[in-house]
Amino acid sequence: MPVLVVDASGAVGGAVVAGLLERGAAVRANSRTPEKLSLPEQVQVFGADLDDPTSFAAALESVDRVFLYADLAEPEALLAVIALTAETLIGEKPVLTGPARLTLREQVTTIGEVIGRRVSVIEQTEAESSALLSRHAPDEWVRQIIKDWREAVGATPVISDE
Repeated sequence: MPVLVVDASGAVGGAVVAGLLERGAAVRANSRTPEKLSLPEQVQVFGADLDDPTSFAAALESVDRVFLYADLAEPEALLAVIALTAETLIGEKPVLTGPARLTLREQVTTIGEVIGRRVSVIEQTEAESSALLSRHAPDEWVRQIIKDWREAVGATPVISDE
């Protein structure tokens, strides 16, 4: 089954397409502007836009795996081609973390710095959190989220180099 590479027009997406082809994988490439792609003829090209998920229907038909690149400051740290063409990760649960533990307040401060405005943490009771989440998620999800948050209090998360 083919692998769909979302945003194959970018440097990383293009490198993933090339790496997949080198390994003999069937490849589908996506771009908002597919007419600008210059790829080997064996690559199926699809026009689709992440702002319109329904536009991916044809590109996703019979697809086994999808490469969706999140814009990183250091793309060379991405290791997605082997994961898409080998069986080594099937059934595995790699723990993906950043290089350091950050408190919630540190995470929120970092988000504020990145988006260029001050963001603050507002503490809530479980009942307040549950009421807010219930507006956006089914009750069983809300219960699980609250349970996960409760169990995370005081825990020391693992740091991984995976």
